[in-house]
Amino acid sequence: MHKACSSREEAVTKLFSVLKRNRLLDSKSVEQIGKAHLDRGEPHLLEILSQNCTLAGRLASLLVRACAEKDDLMGAEMIVDELERSQRGYGPTDIFAYNALLESYAKAGDLEMVKETFEKIRRSSNLSPNARTFHILINAFRADGDLGVCEATVESMIDHGIKPKSGIFNTLLKSYAECRDPVGFEQCLRRMSRSRVAPNQVTHSIVISSYGRLGYPERGEKWFKRILERKILPDTVVCTSLMQLRIEDDRLTDAVEVLLKTMPELGVEPDDVSYRAIVRALIGKNHMEHARLLAKEARDRGIFVFVPKRNTRVGKEYLF
Repeated sequence: MHKACSSREEAVTKLFSVLKRNRLLDSKSVEQIGKAHLDRGEPHLLEILSQNCTLAGRLASLLVRACAEKDDLMGAEMIVDELERSQRGYGPTDIFAYNALLESYAKAGDLEMVKETFEKIRRSSNLSPNARTFHILINAFRADGDLGVCEATVESMIDHGIKPKSGIFNTLLKSYAECRDPVGFEQCLRRMSRSRVAPNQVTHSIVISSYGRLGYPERGEKWFKRILERKILPDTVVCTSLMQLRIEDDRLTDAVEVLLKTMPELGVEPDDVSYRAIVRALIGKNHMEHARLLAKEARDRGIFVFVPKRNTRVGKEYLF
């Protein structure tokens, strides 16, 4: 086992030597090779890469990630410190290493270090936070339940000349729905509109399902209608969200209509989540025959949905 590992390291060292000799070891190839080793669970081979290359932002970010995966935050910090010393200051690509460090702190739940690291980025004349930087910050504060700081981070993002994309607003919308905050939810939608950020399919799905969660199913229905009026074809997830909204609103017949009428008319294919949601709801209302018919239709499409002989509960869950 040790011999195999050693020969692997020797082969990698030889490869780097050949690439370096032929001047093929540029920043892009370094990043690709390093990422491949990290994805394959070979972080130790990154050390060989770092010995053959100048420590720069993208390579440093991979080394930081490798340390984080071993829960070695001190090692991650040392890499970033070495990056500063080796260049006598920061380079523009070094933000990748800082993003990796920020993400490491966020995953560890260390919000103080997240804030401190971002403050260091903000104060630097050579480091410029990018969209990824702010996305990491927003997810970290969201996990802590501090939506006020999330909103302030979005404003800071805009102040830095970075336009928030739909993913940022999707994260915030979902957070407001989880916190049962309809006022914050509506304000976030308006801010998204003012920022001229077009909602995507994920947004539509979140909005429809969130209105059901917040107790405004009629607004979810209106949103879906607006999608169709704007000639936007909803995908399977959006249609399933409408279906779920109607199930939660105790309108099972209308929910079935989405599956059997709306989706076929739009040319949208239901998936296993769509069928299981409806079948589960039918069993909950003891409509066993209808549940079996839909389960058969699902099987004809290659989707298996199990229906018990009778409505049986185990704890709070139905048997499937």
